[in-house]
Parts: sequence; structure tokens; C-alpha cells
Amino acid sequence: MDTLGCCAAVLCGDPQLPWRSPGGGHGHFGEGLAETLAGTFESNAVPDRLLLADDGESGPSKGQVGALAIAIGRKLAPPTRGDSLRVVCLLLHRRGSCSGESRADAGQLLAEVGARVRVAGDGCGAVTSVLERLAVQQGCHLPLEGVTGIFLAFAGTAEDSCPVPGFQEREVMVQMLDPAVHVHCTWLSSVPGPRGRLQLWSST
Repeated sequence: MDTLGCCAAVLCGDPQLPWRSPGGGHGHFGEGLAETLAGTFESNAVPDRLLLADDGESGPSKGQVGALAIAIGRKLAPPTRGDSLRVVCLLLHRRGSCSGESRADAGQLLAEVGARVRVAGDGCGAVTSVLERLAVQQGCHLPLEGVTGIFLAFAGTAEDSCPVPGFQEREVMVQMLDPAVHVHCTWLSSVPGPRGRLQLWSST
């Protein structure tokens, strides 16, 4: 294998390379978020953007989106550094109405998927990762347009506790989002209630 081909194989994650590093456990180049199965080279890709509704459709309920965030978190492998807590953020936004109308259901409803990334001496929060990605897509015009809500979920060690954005993530949200955008924190209660274990807290 020539040098260029070797570099491409490493970047794209050729499972046959014996010197491949396991990395941070959050995915490989070109795969978005991924679940890495311990002891094997197999992985299940999780898209970093989901289409939740087409133009004119209202989309899923808050409870359904919260359950989706928890389900995605459970598919992610625990970080290889620090604790085993997996944090998932879904940023919902509307994009591209075909008719140019300003209805609440105008344009496709998309969910940007982000997870907390831990690396030696640094890292990136789940909320920050999706906000920065959408900012790049919109040419860094602030506040970000079309955002309808942010959903935050824990998976793993603290799945039964309410996730709260960190101080730095709250500062980033203040800078990049319209004040009317709501943040929804979702978790599974250890004690089932009348509506089941899924709990949802929304900012006002």
C-alpha cells in the first residue's frame, strides 16, 4: 500500500489495519456518531442529522424526541477517558420552506445529533458541538435561525437524573440562540410514574 493509500485507509477507518487506535469511542472519520463494540472491529453508525418531519408536518412530540435522545445515548459506547456518562443533545431546527411561508411547520424539521467528547486535557460538550455545527451551516449568522428546541439526555451512569447544561454551554446558548428557544431535559426516573419512567423538564 502506498503512503497516500495508507493515510486514506487510516482516516476512513480500515478495520484491517493492526495499528489503528481505538480513539475516543465516539466515532471514526466520515461515520458521524458511532457505537464501537468492545473486542470487535464492528460498529453501528448513528447519523449526525435526522429528518423528523417534512414541510407542513408538525413532527414528533417533546416526549418522543426525548425518548429518541435517550435511545441514541444508549447506542453510544462509553468514553474511554473519565467517567462512563454519555451526554446526547438533539438540536431541532426548521430549514428550507418550499413556498417561502413563515408558518410554524414550514420547512423540514431536522435534528442535529451531538455527544460529549472527552479527550486528554480538553473536550467538547454535546450542546456546544451541535450549536457550532449549525452555526457553520448558517455562515455564523447569529442568532441561529429556525431553531425550535434543544433536547438534552443522559445515558449510562446517571440515566435516572435530570441533565443540566454546564455553565459554558449555557453561555454559548445565550450568545447563539434566540431567547425564545426552549431547552428540554429528559431522563428516565428510577420510580415509574402515571405516564411511565420518562421524565421531561422544559425551560420557560
